[in-house]
Amino acid sequence: MPRPRVLKEKGVIMHFYIERSYAEMLEQIARREGKTVSSLLRDVVIDWLEGEAKVKYGLQIVAPPVVERADTSKLPPLTKMKLKDVEDTLKEVEPVIDRLAKRLPELAEEARRLAAERRQVEEWRARGEWLEIGGRSVPAEKYYWQWRAKTDGMFKLLEGALSEWETARRRFFKVVYYPWLRYLRKEVPADVMVAYEDRIAVLLDKIDRAEPFARELRRALRPEGARREARARFISHSST
Repeated sequence: MPRPRVLKEKGVIMHFYIERSYAEMLEQIARREGKTVSSLLRDVVIDWLEGEAKVKYGLQIVAPPVVERADTSKLPPLTKMKLKDVEDTLKEVEPVIDRLAKRLPELAEEARRLAAERRQVEEWRARGEWLEIGGRSVPAEKYYWQWRAKTDGMFKLLEGALSEWETARRRFFKVVYYPWLRYLRKEVPADVMVAYEDRIAVLLDKIDRAEPFARELRRALRPEGARREARARFISHSST
């Protein structure tokens, strides 16, 4: 089941008809942008409403006030404790999600490149070919292990970034998003709700935009993780 989205105001679902050829174009563009079709259309419509439509028709959106400093002094002790968990976790994950959301597209691209190289050198190795490297003939088996040694550090860096992203993302949903959505937002006054709702919505948007690249990174690194687990099992069995 898809998770509900945090919104500053109640949203609506709109349906419309579009020719198949345009629908296919939208799907292709969304894939290239790493978005869903609905999020792509939403961004396009909002940009138009905030730009050309606002100038042409003189429309304004009345947004809820942004609270710089929400008063939490009168909250019940248990609610205060829950809110402190949310605040501490937000301070922990906000910089991580912000930093990695910007980096994930380039990390996914690097993972794609390494995955393509890995497939090629494994194919050469399986065929037992000899390769011309720097004017010398090198057996594919030897080149494979040279390539592994050269790229091992990069694979570990990508795995580390992905692990950091998944940890921050998991903590955001477990400690912040779901507790907030299920009960905590109902326990706090309106000014507190607006202040936290805005921060949560910003993080949720960053996660939604970056997660397609994280999934691509997971797919590219999956064979690498399987190899590490196989090596670990081999070493474990050998030492017993």
